[in-house]
Amino acid sequence: MELRFEWHEKKAQENLRKHGISFEEAKTVFNDPFSITITDSKHSDHEERYIDIGLSSRNNLVVVVYTDRTSIKYSHY
Repeated sequence: MELRFEWHEKKAQENLRKHGISFEEAKTVFNDPFSITITDSKHSDHEERYIDIGLSSRNNLVVVVYTDRTSIKYSHY
């Protein structure tokens, strides 16, 4: 399955400055076979949101919050 990602550039820059993790690195969490996924029902009023926790390709522990926009996992940060 091919994963497609979308995010706002301003948010990406802010995340890199604030946390030291780029969204390019964060999306590699989806390649971690040991990552866990939980439903974020507390913050999911209008769409299903998920939280993935796993290791990035640089071995950083990363938390990614995203929505599944299509039948193909399509993430928005």
